[in-house]
Parts: sequence; structure tokens; C-alpha cells
Amino acid sequence: MNLASRLFGRTRGARVSGNADAASPGAANDLTVPRSVDALREALAGAGRDAILLAAPDGNAIPAKPAARHARALTLAAWRRFREALSLYRNLTQAPDASTALLLDAAWCAHSAGSGDEALALVDRALAIGADVESAHFARGVIRNACNAPAGARADLAQVASRAPDHPDVWLNLADAERALGNEAAAEDAARQAVARSPRSAATWHVLGRALWGQRKYDEAFAAYAQARDLEIETGEDARTIAAQVVALYEVGQYGAAIRLSEAVLPDEPDALANTGYALALLTTGAYQAGWDQYDFRWYDEPMRAYRTRYACPYWTGQALQGKTILIGGEQGIGDAVQFARYATSLAELGARVMLHVRTGMGRLAPWFRDVAEVAETPAVPTGFDCYVSLMTLPRVFGTTVGSIPATVPYLTVEPEMAAKWRGRIADDGLSVGLVWAGNPKHPQDARRSLPLHLLEPLWGLPGVRFYSLQKEIREADLAHVPPNEVMAPLGPELLDLTDAAAVIDRLDLVIAVDTALAHIAGALGKPVWLLLPELPDFRWMLDREDTPWYPTMHLFRDDGTGWAPVVARVADRLARIAAGERSLLAGPPPSPIAPPAPGNSARVPRVGEMRDGIMQFLPDRDDEARSLARYGEYLVGELDLIAQLLPIDGWVLEVGSGVGSHALWLARMLGERGELFVYESHPSAARVLRQNLEANRLLDAVTLPRGGLAGDADPSASRSGPLHTIDHLRLDRLDLLKIRSAGAETILEGASATLWQRRPRVLVAVEEGAVRADLVAQLRAHGYRVWRVETPLYRAGNFNAWPTDVFDGRVATALLGVPEEVDGGTYLANLAEFE
Repeated sequence: MNLASRLFGRTRGARVSGNADAASPGAANDLTVPRSVDALREALAGAGRDAILLAAPDGNAIPAKPAARHARALTLAAWRRFREALSLYRNLTQAPDASTALLLDAAWCAHSAGSGDEALALVDRALAIGADVESAHFARGVIRNACNAPAGARADLAQVASRAPDHPDVWLNLADAERALGNEAAAEDAARQAVARSPRSAATWHVLGRALWGQRKYDEAFAAYAQARDLEIETGEDARTIAAQVVALYEVGQYGAAIRLSEAVLPDEPDALANTGYALALLTTGAYQAGWDQYDFRWYDEPMRAYRTRYACPYWTGQALQGKTILIGGEQGIGDAVQFARYATSLAELGARVMLHVRTGMGRLAPWFRDVAEVAETPAVPTGFDCYVSLMTLPRVFGTTVGSIPATVPYLTVEPEMAAKWRGRIADDGLSVGLVWAGNPKHPQDARRSLPLHLLEPLWGLPGVRFYSLQKEIREADLAHVPPNEVMAPLGPELLDLTDAAAVIDRLDLVIAVDTALAHIAGALGKPVWLLLPELPDFRWMLDREDTPWYPTMHLFRDDGTGWAPVVARVADRLARIAAGERSLLAGPPPSPIAPPAPGNSARVPRVGEMRDGIMQFLPDRDDEARSLARYGEYLVGELDLIAQLLPIDGWVLEVGSGVGSHALWLARMLGERGELFVYESHPSAARVLRQNLEANRLLDAVTLPRGGLAGDADPSASRSGPLHTIDHLRLDRLDLLKIRSAGAETILEGASATLWQRRPRVLVAVEEGAVRADLVAQLRAHGYRVWRVETPLYRAGNFNAWPTDVFDGRVATALLGVPEEVDGGTYLANLAEFE
């Protein structure tokens, strides 16, 4: 096996054409590699790697010889124990004569552990001393892709492709680099090379679909996605194709298909990105209750994940607000802030004092929203509030439907100083019309929602109409089409901030705009506004209506698929009639009938919310954990308080039955870089949610998700990436707490016998409510443990969401706490009942 073939198909972060876990750990095929390491590497690629952890003489002690330590590091990495492996590699690579094989193995491990800069430095060292070119450049290309350096990645991967063109993973990663650089055609070429070499890989077809989609080859892209999906079902490979399919269906306007696919697949294959597409499809079709329930999934994907802010106080989910101050955390664009600032009045009606946190540039406008008592503008950090809520989560908490949108306008007023500044600047004769024909050119949908200025030429000759340009900047392509000042006065350069824009709009008779922030400001001021919408509009404008329940004075002019010219013609005709005296046409259109949303099946689709320990999705009504997270934003915090007393700050914890991560997130933060957390979850849906929750909270690199599953904790429906093993197979160097929430606790403890005797961890085992489980007590005692009964109320009075009612009717969760008998009992045992 040559060196390049060992390195193609890496672990987390690399694009691989099959099951990443099945790939060999790989390293350079270099004569300086001890034969023992080569032999171990080959064993790890085959059936022998379950037993290979015995490479150290006693199965636990760190070997003294470098070759043996290298072997152990390879073994740990093969089991996804990257943090432990990286610790060994860091020691080994300090040697000035470190081999290229060692450096590249260490680089892959650092990459898998989330240490991209360290990984790149190791590859550069390998290249400097003459590493195999294909292997080193492939490694650096993959790592550069993961570090958002696609230009360098492309250079590395193109070099490898020219010398080793038969490996699909080279082309797959090259396609990713080309896509990141905006070279969709080149990405398609690379993806097709990957498909040709690995036609049975879901990943290759998925990446091909994305490259085709980027070129608007929609039919071909859907066909590629369908092929990827079929292969996922057939082979068990997880290429996250469901997310691509749902988002694609939404983006081409197949909303019903996006909804049906989501509801059929997401209960069993949760995917946060797919949930976001599902939410947008629901909202676009007017299914507001289910749509707002899903819309918090927006925080799982970049760039929204980077913008998410947490504060050290409860998140508002509907609790009493009388006499309290609530912060509305701003998000997304200026138009979003203007649209949803209306909810300040809804909060004030509940007795709250309302603070509003807004993005830079909105600080002077925001105080003029109705019922906003205080404003903080980024980068200022707001303080002095009792709870907070994200701006666009408010419709979910209020249960907003199409028929219950708070739409009393105006809810924005003009600053008096600005009103005085612009008084007299707008002519009193004729019809004064403000124009906004282009939005932010950096907006991802700019090409769809902006229109070229020359398309508005049918408006210029209308008698009795005076136009005012509200464009701050005019694009170069539009400069040649700007009409004379007497036709359209150029006010845009004089609009120093949003308060200027609001004051000008307040003086106009009408605003005609594409979907931009100024359209929202006009609607919030209660001014007549005509909104020009593309064929596939943003979700908030819904479908097939000329009105919008968000702004009673807004008239929607939709592209029906024939382009902007017919839209402008309709606008021109209506303007001409108004100028001729039909002023009643300025008013907003009559409200459309409110049609009930189409019946759906959203009850089993995962939900999401802000929790005590971060943003978390969960499986609705699956168990007490889900009910507690949904209501209280936490689960069994009393157990966590106990664990905090059991553990040293650098503790090692193994949690079996982590669920969706309600305790794993807290443990990962508590243990930090100094400790170690190993987690197992056998239920396939919960395991997917667990991983996504860790990733969304930037904790994935702080947690070890070992390969395979534990005997006794196996879910029959789980598809395993490796065989079952026991805790003893892990040969842990240390363990301070073994935490089990699994029906197979007895079998799990049997498989941990050596670990219990050698490492003497505390043991916390969940049992059925009220059950004594004498068998577990006896099992722990047989290993030299004293055992206490732990009863933790499912409801906590000081819960994160500050809900005062107990939906669990006083129920408790029961657990057994085992403490080695040679350990002195701590104060935490004082209130527990020991089994005699």
C-alpha cells in the first residue's frame, strides 16, 4: 500500500469518499519508521484494532520507547481519542530528529482534535525535512480547507491531483476548495473526477450536487442529491444529504416538498441545517406556529452561530414579566430589527421595561420605536436586565400566527430634530415618491432582490410625480441611467444615518422599494410603501397575496416569473392613476383572507431552544429530559451540583447514555482543557442530536466520542461504525467518574470491572424511579464500593427559565452513587441514604 493511499480518507474535517472511520490512520511510508509502528498501522486498518490497545505492556502505562508511544498514539487516534493521542504526539514531536511519518501522523491528529494551526505547523515541518510530497500536500490541503484558507488548499490539492490522480478524496477536497473560492465550474469538474473514481460514495455525489447547484443547474443537482441519498440509505454513509435536499427545495420554491421531506426524515435523522430550511418553508407558506417553533435552528449554522450572544440570566420563554426588565437581543439585518421591534409593545403590555440591543448604525433610530425604554448599540455590552430573548424568537414565544401579528402602525416615530432638518425639502406639489431599487450588494440574495435602474425608465415620464432617490450609493452599472435631478432628486448622499432616512420617508407620499431596510422603516412609520418582490421572495412575505399582515400600508408587487418589466409596468399604471386623482390607491390593499395552514406532521420533528448550558435541540416528548428542556431549559441540575462536588477540576469522566447532551455540555465546560470527557449515546437519533449540540456550542473538540459502542448499551436500531467493546477495552489512564444512564447498566459495569478496581472512579447510575436495584448495589459492593441512594427532583424551583410550576408533580429521578470504600465520605454524602 503506497503512502498516498493510506492518507486519503481522513478523520473529522476532511472530505472522504466513504466511511471515515474505516480509513487507516496512515502515515508516511518512510524508511525511518520503525517496523513495529508500520505493523501496528496495518493492524489498525484491519480486524485487529479492537485488541491493539494492549500495545502498552500493562495496557495502561505510557510506553517508554518512542516507537511504542507512537504506536499508542496511533491506537488512540483510531479510537477517536484525539486529545489523549495529541498529548503523546506533542511530546514525541519535540525531538529534533522526529521523522516525517511521526510529524504527519501528529498533524492529522491535531487536525482531528480541532487544532488547525498546530496541524499546519507540523505539516510544514514534515515538508521542510523532505516528506513524501503527495501525503504532505494532501494533508495540508485538507487542513487548510478546514482552516478557511481555500486558496492555499487548492494549490496543495491541485499539486497532489496532478501526481496521484486516482484517489477520489483528492478531487473531493479540491472541489470543496474551489467552491469556497466561488469557482463552481471548477468544483464541478473536480467532483466529477471524484465520482468517477468512487461512484458508490454518497459524499462524492453530494459535493457534485452542491457544485451543480452553485451554477443553477438545478435538475442535475437534484439528481446528484437523489443519488447521494440512495447511497446513504444503502450503505449507511452519512453525507448530510437531507440538509442539502431540504434547503434546495426551499430555494427553488418547492415549499410543500421541503416540508414533506423534512417531516418524513428529520425525526429519525435530525439535521439542524435541514430544520432551518424546514422552518423557512413553513413560514413562507403561512404555517407560523410550526415555523416559529423551528426557526431557532438558525443559530446552528454560520454565520448566525458566530453572532449568537448569551447572557448570565434566564432566557425568556413566556414567564411573568411584571416589574422586570427584559433585553431584546438584536440579530441579522436592519430590516429584521425594524420589523420585529414591534414586539417591544407586546412585552411592555406584560409589564416589562424593554431594552433593545441593536447593531452598529441603529443606535440613534432605535429609541424611537414604541415602548423601547433603553437602547444598547454594538459594541456596547448591555447590563441591568432580568432576562433576555432573541429578537426573532419573539414570534415563537408569543405564539404568533398570520392572524395575530401585532400590526398597529406607526410603531416608529421620527426624531424631532431630524423632522425639522428635512421640513421643506420635499416639494408640496404633485406626488412625492421615494425610490430604492437596490439593496446591500453583499447580501446573498442581492442578485434576486435588487433590480437595475434602467428598468425603472417607464416611471420617469409620469406627469405630476416627483421622485427622490433614497439610494445611499449608486452602483457603477446604474450611473449611466440616472435621470436628471428634476426627475429624481438625489437625496441618498445626504442621508447620514437611519434617522435621516426615516425623516425623509415621513415627508413623502409614497415609497417604492425592493426588499431592503428602508421598506421596513416606511412600513413601521405607517407610510404607504410599494414593495417589489422577486418570484421567490423572502419567507416573511409569504405567497400569492398583494398585502402583508406585517404592514397594513404596504402593497406587494410580485414578479410572477416573467421578470421585473411587468412589475414596473403595473407600478407605472397605478402611479399614473394616483397622479390623475385616484389618491385612494395609495392606501394598502385590503387584507387577504387568512387561510388555515396545511395540515402537517411536525410533532416528531426535533425542537430547539436556549438552555442553561447553551443552545440545544431535543427530541420532543421522548422522555423526561425532553420535557424538562422544553419547559425549564435544564435537566436534573441537582445531579450536576452533586457531580461538581465529586470531581477535581482536571477530572476524567465517562458518561454512558448522554441523551442529547443536557449534562455533557455542562461537563465539557467544567472539565475544559485540563480534563477529559468521554460520551456514549446508543440511540441513533439522540446521538446525532448530541453531536450537533456539542458542535453548535463549540464543544465538540472538548469531548471524546469513542469509536463503536459499549456492550450493554447497544441500541438495536443503531448502525455501528465499529464493533461493540467494553470500558475495560479503553484502557483508560485515569477515570474519576463513571456516569451511566442506560438500561444495560449491569452489563456495562461488568465490562468495567478492571477499570473499577484500577482507577477507582465514583459511579453514578440512574435507575428506574423508586427502584432499589439490589443487583447493582451488590455489583458495586463486590468491587469495594459503598453505595448511596440519590433522589433528584425533576423540577427545580430556581430553574433556568424561572417557571414557577412543576409539570412533573413532585417526581424525582433516582440514582445510585458508588464511592470507593477507601475514600473518606465528603460533605456531599451527608444528606444521602447509604444502603446498609
